Amino acid sequence: MNNKKGGITMKRTFMAKSMALFMAAAMLVGCGSKGDGMPESQGGEVQEQTEKEDSSEKEEQVVIRFAGWLEVEEATAQLFKDLMAGFEAKNPGIKVETVAIPFNNFKDQIMIAANSGDAADVIMGNDQMMSAFNGAQILEPLEGILDQAVIDDLIPVYKEATMYNGKLCSVAWMPHPVAMFYNKDLFEKAGLDPEMPPKTWEEMENAIEKISALGEDEDGNKIYGLAIPNGKGSHAAQRFQGIVYSYGGNFLDENGSPNVETPEFKEAFQFMKDMADKGYMPECVDAKDARSLFATGVAGITFESEMGRNIYRTTSGKGEDFDKSMGVALFPVNKTGESTTINTRHELGVYAQSEHKEAAAKLVEYLLSEEAAVMYYEAQDAMSPRESISQLPQMNKDEYSKVFNEQSATAKPVKITNAMFDNAMSEMSKSIERVLVNHEEIDVVLSDLQKVVIDMYQQ
Repeated sequence: MNNKKGGITMKRTFMAKSMALFMAAAMLVGCGSKGDGMPESQGGEVQEQTEKEDSSEKEEQVVIRFAGWLEVEEATAQLFKDLMAGFEAKNPGIKVETVAIPFNNFKDQIMIAANSGDAADVIMGNDQMMSAFNGAQILEPLEGILDQAVIDDLIPVYKEATMYNGKLCSVAWMPHPVAMFYNKDLFEKAGLDPEMPPKTWEEMENAIEKISALGEDEDGNKIYGLAIPNGKGSHAAQRFQGIVYSYGGNFLDENGSPNVETPEFKEAFQFMKDMADKGYMPECVDAKDARSLFATGVAGITFESEMGRNIYRTTSGKGEDFDKSMGVALFPVNKTGESTTINTRHELGVYAQSEHKEAAAKLVEYLLSEEAAVMYYEAQDAMSPRESISQLPQMNKDEYSKVFNEQSATAKPVKITNAMFDNAMSEMSKSIERVLVNHEEIDVVLSDLQKVVIDMYQQ
């Protein structure tokens, strides 16, 4: 009896174990058919759902546009691509389309696009362009959409320079203190010490005269002692303010009104006239022409920002070999008793009618980040407007950078407090041309200019 019951018990146990093994095997066969740990029917559903999610993510990607001129300039084209790639890598949900416009046409093209309601989400510009864009009310105030920590880290002078009526309407991206570049080969040929650049205005004028006396190079090209933008466009007139500063003048008086009918402005105009009349300087050249003359070795001295080294390396076609002929030094000391020069800026703004202001602000923040700043510095020796970044060892790698850091301490930004500033600089450019080309009396020209710019600022 006991044996029989025991036999029945053993059979039941055996059958239970067999059934469990069979069910386990059936489940294994089902998982193995897809190799992903789930039945085939469920796997198909999950795959379909994943494809839908991927498609949804692609559809949700925000597309913003960036307008600037870096992409169309040989010296900065690759850098610009690297910057945009760096941003997209950190922000996979944002795609950047670029609107590349040559510098000389940039302001007008942005205005046209803005008037039609179709400007880019992020707009690059130099300081005078941004004053015009702000006057046209196409810039969105940045406080509230830009990370406050970034705003608080801006060097005060650069933050103040982009404030309009108490609002931060654009942000400094690249500060550009202007120093003196000189050609060591031409210095040596003219009997000057290539390792002892001019420190005073008088020494500089002496060097300009001696270099100009060389006449022509071996290819018959005229050699100039000085080549700087003059009398051709608002940018040239703004650069001219560095010379005005060196004579102790200022475009604006203490009340913020234009003040060009002064002895200081007259001296600055006279300097330009003397340089042109004596054949020491080509007249009515823009920044591109002046850079070309210096890069090709037919200009002894020029005034340029920290981006000059890479601009001249590229323009000359010699790359780093051009450094052997190039020297850089502080702007010569003139009437002020110190190296006084101009500090311009590239700035960034967000289009007031942008539908993607948050994404646009992220791009601005990235371009002001340490990663982007170091990338720009490595490629173009560019400086950062942020205190924490400007002090990094990576941003102060050699003597060239040290000259510009020292120059930055005495380089003054032009106070662009009025939306008509760019128009005023255009008028000043015409005035310089009247003196250099038409040989009109400086007093008459400055009197006319004073009336025009005062009317502009009172509009």
